Amino acid sequence: MHKLQLMAHKVDVNARTFASAAQEALAAKREKGQGTIEYIGIIVVISVIIAGLVFFFNGEGKTAISEGITDVIDSIFSKKQ
Repeated sequence: MHKLQLMAHKVDVNARTFASAAQEALAAKREKGQGTIEYIGIIVVISVIIAGLVFFFNGEGKTAISEGITDVIDSIFSKKQ
């Protein structure tokens, strides 16, 4: 009976070792392309910001900003009493 218990223990240790190695291999495989996905996300966000700025400054945004700055300067230096 002692020999059978020793064999069962060896099988248990080998199975646990195999399961641990398989789990580590799967974890490494899942994280392999993570950096690429993050860089693509950053590029998409920057592209959307640039497109928004181009759209804003080609339309009425440019005049709205200049009129707003002019109004602020006029209100600061106006001689209302």
